[in-house]
Amino acid sequence: MSTEEHNNTAPSFSAGRRWFIGFHVLLAVIAVTAILGMGNYLSLRHFIRHSINDKGAGQLTPATLQVIKSLTNDVRVIIYYNPEEPLYPYVSAMLKEYAARSPHIKLESVNYATQPGEATKVITEFGLNQGTKDVVIFAANNRSESVSQGQLSDLDMTALIQGKSNEVKRKAFKGELYFTSKLLAVSSAKQYTAYYLSGHGEHDPRQDSEMGYQKFAELMVNNNVFVKALDLQRTNDVPADCDFLVIAGPRYEPAAVELERIDKYLGTGGRLLLLMNIRSAPGWERLMVKWGVAMGNDVVFDPPNMQDMGTLMVDNMGSHAVTQSKERIYMLNPRSVGKVPGAVQADSAQVTELFTTGPSGVAHTDFQKGVLLPAAHPNDRKGEIPLGVAVEKGGLKNMALQRGSTRLIVVGDSAMLANLYMIAPGNEEFARQSINWLLDRTFLLNSIGPRAFTEYQLTITNSQMTILRWILLGAMPGGVFIFGLLVWLRRQR
Repeated sequence: MSTEEHNNTAPSFSAGRRWFIGFHVLLAVIAVTAILGMGNYLSLRHFIRHSINDKGAGQLTPATLQVIKSLTNDVRVIIYYNPEEPLYPYVSAMLKEYAARSPHIKLESVNYATQPGEATKVITEFGLNQGTKDVVIFAANNRSESVSQGQLSDLDMTALIQGKSNEVKRKAFKGELYFTSKLLAVSSAKQYTAYYLSGHGEHDPRQDSEMGYQKFAELMVNNNVFVKALDLQRTNDVPADCDFLVIAGPRYEPAAVELERIDKYLGTGGRLLLLMNIRSAPGWERLMVKWGVAMGNDVVFDPPNMQDMGTLMVDNMGSHAVTQSKERIYMLNPRSVGKVPGAVQADSAQVTELFTTGPSGVAHTDFQKGVLLPAAHPNDRKGEIPLGVAVEKGGLKNMALQRGSTRLIVVGDSAMLANLYMIAPGNEEFARQSINWLLDRTFLLNSIGPRAFTEYQLTITNSQMTILRWILLGAMPGGVFIFGLLVWLRRQR
C-alpha cells in the first residue's frame, strides 16, 4: 500500500477526540433531560391555564370559581352526549375547565350512540327516560340534576320572524349559567324554599301562556330554590322554612289577617318579592308603608322609551346589586313604586330605587285598565318616575330576628317576569339577581351571563377558490418534491 493510499484511509478523528465528543453529547443529553424534568415538575405544581379556543370555555367568572372553590365533596359530572352534536365541543371544553379547577369534580363522558351498555347504566342509575339524549348530569350527596341541550343556547329568530331567512342561529351559550347552578344545587347542604302566595288572582307559575309564570318558576328551581304554594287564609303563619315569599300580580284585595301574617313574617327578618300591576286591588300598599315604600295608584308612561301595547323600555338603572348588570328591562304599563316622602329616621329601612323612567316620564292617575282617559290630571307626577325599590332593614328593636335582616324587592309591574317578557335578557337577569339578593347569596351576585357565539365568515370568489385549490393541491406538495429532487441531484456530484 502506498503512502498516498495510507493517508486516504487514516481516521479523521483520534480516539481521544472521539471519546471527548461522545462525553459532551452524553452531558448534553443529561442536561436536556434534567431541564425537561424540572420544567414538568414546576408546571405540575405552579401551572397557569390560559384559554386559546373559542368553544365557550374561556375564563370562568368569579362566581363560578367561588362555587368550585367551596366544594368539599366529590361531584360526578356525566356528559351524556353524542359528540356529533353541535354544542358538544362547547359543553366538553367548559366542563374540562371546571374539572381542571378542582379535584372534587369527577368528569365522565358517555356517548350513547356508540356505548349502549354504558348508556343503559346511566339511564337506570339516574332514572332518565329511554329516549333521553344530550344531557349533562350532576350528582352528589344522593342528589342529581341534569341540563338538557335545549337549555344551553339562546336562538336568534330575528331573521326568521322578519321573513329574511329560514335560518335560525344560536346567539349565546348558557353553559356556565346552568352548570354552576346545578353544581351548587347538588353540592350545597342548604335547600332553599320559596313560597308562592295564591288566592288573589296571581300569575300562575304552572302556566306556559304569555302571562303565566312558568319560566320564572323554572328559574327558581334552576337556582336551587324549591317552590311551594301558600294560601295564608288557610294557614296560621308563613311557614318557618320560607326563605322568601313571592307575591306576583295579586288582583284582589288581601284579607286583614293575611296582611298581619305577612307583616309578622317580615318583622322576623322575612324576605319578600312583591310585584304589583295596574289591576291590583287596593290594600297591598298598606303593607309597604311601614317599610318606607310608596306604591302609586297610577300608570307610568315614557313616550320616548315606549313600544306598542304599553311596553316600556327601562334603561335608567340605580346603584344596587340587583341592577348591576345594567341590562335593559321591559315592563308593561307599570305603576310607580318609590320611597315614601318625608324625613328619614335613624332606625328606618334603607330604601334604594332600582330603576326609573327617563326624564319624560309621566305617572298618569286618570286611567282605566292602563288606558288613559281624555283629560289628564293636572297634578300628575312628571320627570324620572321610580318603578321599583329594594328595601333592607336589620337590627329591629325588641325583636329577635330569625333570618337576619329583612329584605324586600317591590316592583310596579308583575308582567315583567311573565313568560312573554322573561325572554328579554335584562328581565331574566333581574329575576336571577333578585333571588340571589333575597337569599343573601352575595357571591352569586357577580353575573354569570350567556356567552355570545363567535362566528367567522370567509367569503371568496370562484377564481380565488381555483387559485387556493392549485396552491393546496399543486404548489405545496410540488414544492416539497422539487426541493427533494434538488437535494438528490446535489448529492450525486
